[in-house]
Amino acid sequence: MKRILTILCLLATLTAQAQNADERIGTLISGSRWFDLARELKVTPADSVNPMLHKMATALTHHYFNRPDSACIVLEDLLNNYPEALGDNTLSMAMLMGVNLARTDRYAEAAGLIQDICSQLAAQGVDSSQTGNAEADGTPDSLRVAGVGGVSITRSYRLPYKEFRLGNGTTVLDSVMVDTGIDLHTGVTQTVQYLNGAEDGTIGLDILENFKMVILNLEEMYIEAIPY
Repeated sequence: MKRILTILCLLATLTAQAQNADERIGTLISGSRWFDLARELKVTPADSVNPMLHKMATALTHHYFNRPDSACIVLEDLLNNYPEALGDNTLSMAMLMGVNLARTDRYAEAAGLIQDICSQLAAQGVDSSQTGNAEADGTPDSLRVAGVGGVSITRSYRLPYKEFRLGNGTTVLDSVMVDTGIDLHTGVTQTVQYLNGAEDGTIGLDILENFKMVILNLEEMYIEAIPY
């Protein structure tokens, strides 16, 4: 009887540890605490975490720490093998896959994936304007990009202002252009070069000059901004 009670207590402890690990990782993901999430994954046994949640957390750390090749591998596994478990997160993971495909110069695959997502949303009766606030809050405009293949003109929107976060610092820029990547005349989605890391990796002096100090840590690969 004593041995049975010991086994039951052990099982209860392991179950509680698994639940706590899931809660910790879920909280870190919800709070966008990527450094804390990376540290948590290093010290938490993979078998103590829900498999889908562990893969999602791993994919997100690969993405935010600029490891697109690794992110693509995990995201492909996640989308192919855990579609039901992902539920409402499927769309965001698919979009993340498109971003990382583009980061590894696999533009055709990324464009095909994004086009499939848009087609599925259209089939479900979801207006593309519901995927962001640019169309609702911005002034219609166009963006011309010239290259070897000619001139590409895409639909864009100019926002009166937009808030940006750099580390723990925030700043606001006036008159910000948002490129949708949609051809101005045909309405067809162009290559996803506008997603090539621009959503979280490209900044200009117009942002940096709004802070008292900007710290670039190349050892741990992060940027911190100190407001005036």
